[in-house]
Amino acid sequence: MRAMREMLQSLVGPLVLVLASLLWLGARGEGAVPGVAVAAAQMRPAGGDWERLDTATLARWTGPLELRWTLTLAQPEPALGLRVAIRGAGELRCNGLTVLRNGVAARRASDEVPGLVDRWVVLPPLPAGTHTLEWHGSSHFLPAQRWRLTEARVAPVRLEAMSQARHARWLVVAVAWGGLALTWLYFLRLRQAAGSGGGDHGGAYRTLVALGAVGLLLPLVESARDLWNYAYVWHALRLRTVLLCTLLAAWLLPLWALLSLHAPGQPLRWAVAWGVALTATALVTLTVLGNDAAAWALHFSALLATGWLVAKARPVSVEPSTGGLGAALIPPLWSLRALIGVALVLMVLQPHEFLDGLYTITLSALMVAAMLHHARVQQDRAVQEATLRQALHTRLLRTSMQPHGLMNTLAVLQELIEQHPAQASQLVDRLADQFTLLRELSQRDRVGLREELALVRTQLDLVGLARDTYVALQVHGPVDDVSLPPGVLHTLVENAITHGGIRASAPQFVVHIDEEPQGRWRIRLASPRGAGREGGSGQGQRFVRESLAGAFGDDWSFQGQPDSATTWLDTLSLPRA
Repeated sequence: MRAMREMLQSLVGPLVLVLASLLWLGARGEGAVPGVAVAAAQMRPAGGDWERLDTATLARWTGPLELRWTLTLAQPEPALGLRVAIRGAGELRCNGLTVLRNGVAARRASDEVPGLVDRWVVLPPLPAGTHTLEWHGSSHFLPAQRWRLTEARVAPVRLEAMSQARHARWLVVAVAWGGLALTWLYFLRLRQAAGSGGGDHGGAYRTLVALGAVGLLLPLVESARDLWNYAYVWHALRLRTVLLCTLLAAWLLPLWALLSLHAPGQPLRWAVAWGVALTATALVTLTVLGNDAAAWALHFSALLATGWLVAKARPVSVEPSTGGLGAALIPPLWSLRALIGVALVLMVLQPHEFLDGLYTITLSALMVAAMLHHARVQQDRAVQEATLRQALHTRLLRTSMQPHGLMNTLAVLQELIEQHPAQASQLVDRLADQFTLLRELSQRDRVGLREELALVRTQLDLVGLARDTYVALQVHGPVDDVSLPPGVLHTLVENAITHGGIRASAPQFVVHIDEEPQGRWRIRLASPRGAGREGGSGQGQRFVRESLAGAFGDDWSFQGQPDSATTWLDTLSLPRA
């Protein structure tokens, strides 16, 4: 049942993508008007001969210049809308009547007032038949074009669809953009919380955050033409920005999948090689086919590469208790494969729509699926950590009140009552202090180092009273700034006592606290070395490792080893709270 539920959840992302895409396509509104046709345009320098429109040639003309279209109506049109997309300044005439002024055309650049890249106009009532549209203008501020960056076209549209054609098409994209922003903030916050402790998958975190940032910028630049409009002189810059964002997105998407699912041995070399391949693809398609084709080729290459990486990947089970990041940063393979497959189909069937918004919907669905998957993993991890903490607290109490240790203490107490009543009273007081501290500290996830040392001191006092000797404990360093799981140092000290390290000639216990680079603490506990202290897999050290993993995930280290013939050294490296 759970496997079926997870399979259905893995299909939610692609299903949302398909529904949002259909809704977006239905909201477009712009398209051919039945019974209305526009013949191929003609162009000429002012006063010259008419020739067929060629945008590459037109891009080199500054003006004055003229353009002409033939508008054919099968039926009368009382109010026909027209989208005018001409990169220049001038006026549009219908049958000799001026219907639009867009900037001011001139013979010299100093006299021209640039027009907007897009204008919308309502034509006067027109009868059925043939009509002439003429543009008289100039383009002094159009930069030198090498890759067909100019444009000169008119597109009829029904009056009631004009608002849809310009604005409604971006409504679904805006919703997807909001979802993308939410997931980007989610992963950005996780990246900041992870800091430098991201482990082997820190690169996957950074790549995912960068992909989200580029994904947020791309639709803003894409929609600028419809939603904001601008003077035609800025159009080339916008197109270059779109292409650069597309290149970055195409570079980051497969890199994210690679770092999350495969973790290559040399990710930098792979990233450089993939970047070079994408740049070459962009330059070739841009030169031969133009800007839109280059953007399409980049998106298609990225989806193919990501699909190949996902197809090669094996299902990875995320163990919440390990604190690993890799597979938690990417949706389940079922979901990812379905999403990429749907996106590739839509790219082929609706290439222009994919560039104008479907890519944002695809990326948003992908990152939302990743966020939900990551949140589910984190929730499972939180449940396991809570269970682990409870088990550790119970084990701490059981370890500290072992029957043989308690029986030895009671035996010593009975002897002291008969021979040294005052010393027996002190032992009872210290035993009560230890039980009180154990009960208080075991209910908390972390405790201050000063509190932990107080617990250690009670244990050493009990040993000293039982053996009629003082067991010294020296502490060097900033005690009040450090926190750690309860019972960690107490367990290490108990190990030293259990293995016979307490004797008259034994070294004393010494704790050193040092601040390491990148905001970390190093705690070193030097203790007497007794017999049987060579291994590192006993119950005590296992408790220490499990406690540190429960409190800090992967962001810790612990090592216990002989420091000399008489001294044992335990070293902990912990993050600052």
